[in-house]
Amino acid sequence: MVSDDYYLHEDLMEEIMVRLPVKSLLRFKCVAKSWYALITDPSFISKHLERSNSISKNLHLKLIFQLFSQYLPVTISLISNIEQPRVIRNLELPCSTNDLKWILVYGQCNGIFFLCGDYEGDVRCSILWNPATKEVKAIPTSQRQPKGINPTNFGFGFDPITKDYKVVRFPICPVEKNDQPLVEVYNLSTNSWRKIDADVSFFEFPYSYRGPYLNGAYHWLCRDLDEINKFIVSFDFSKEVFKIIQSPPGITSSSTENNLLTTMDECLAWFVKYDSIEFRVEIWVMNEYGVESSWSKKFVVRPFSESWHILGFWGDNEILVYENISGQMISYNFRNGQRQRLQNHFPTMKMMDYVESLCPLGGKGKYQKI
Repeated sequence: MVSDDYYLHEDLMEEIMVRLPVKSLLRFKCVAKSWYALITDPSFISKHLERSNSISKNLHLKLIFQLFSQYLPVTISLISNIEQPRVIRNLELPCSTNDLKWILVYGQCNGIFFLCGDYEGDVRCSILWNPATKEVKAIPTSQRQPKGINPTNFGFGFDPITKDYKVVRFPICPVEKNDQPLVEVYNLSTNSWRKIDADVSFFEFPYSYRGPYLNGAYHWLCRDLDEINKFIVSFDFSKEVFKIIQSPPGITSSSTENNLLTTMDECLAWFVKYDSIEFRVEIWVMNEYGVESSWSKKFVVRPFSESWHILGFWGDNEILVYENISGQMISYNFRNGQRQRLQNHFPTMKMMDYVESLCPLGGKGKYQKI
């Protein structure tokens, strides 16, 4: 008979280990079979992720993705606002760099990123990547999609009902005029694509490279075909339907290039930059998800440099911006106006929130171009 002291020891061990970083836990998998069983247990992985999310609410970690550059190699970097000085650290790429032209990031959820890499010769790889575990899952090509690299919108997220990761994809423009765009969903559990009955032909997606995952749905900033009104289109991963969320009042006249949709305290947040007589940024927050009347203007940041490009929140009172003139990232405190210049980096970039997780993908190591 096993004593109660033994079970107490196991409980205490779990409480200690759930507080450890992923890198340590991966090493500890080799210590004993019982440790391996604990660290790979789905309930422990969920508990570890829940704790990681709770301590990352002020968004300490960011991944920075270099976009298009003819002169610099493709780079993915990590930056933390905990470390001083704030250093940008390059990560090992999750795919082969031979003939790699660029990497595009289309979303992140639970520490997993969905990436597309474009290679010379019209070759595209689509992968799921967990930077903490370095696990990579290559996503197969859909047999319904036309060959070659076609302008495509993606969304990535987690279905809270089936506990499955999914990718939704559809062309930015129909292949033939007046054709209804083909909408497909990839399931990680089956490693396959399937067609769904959904119509997105009434929307234009000018911001196709990133959007936030929140409340079981992926979100894009869109505009109507008249290019006048802006709104949010969401894709519910459980119901597999698209929905429209109207914009905050009074922002429809702002330039489309100056909008950013992100999250703040688990709420949708909309940055609007006005390039007019008074350069300013308004930050709107939807306090109750899906309730359009709950939009409220939380902050107005002024003056705001015309040469600054908004990257997103960084901590409770800071935003990260990219300065076109100097090519530097700047940490800007929008409450007291203090700013800190960070090291020179990419000519064009996208920034995503990041939380370490043990979430498995059932994949292997680095993607290799065939």
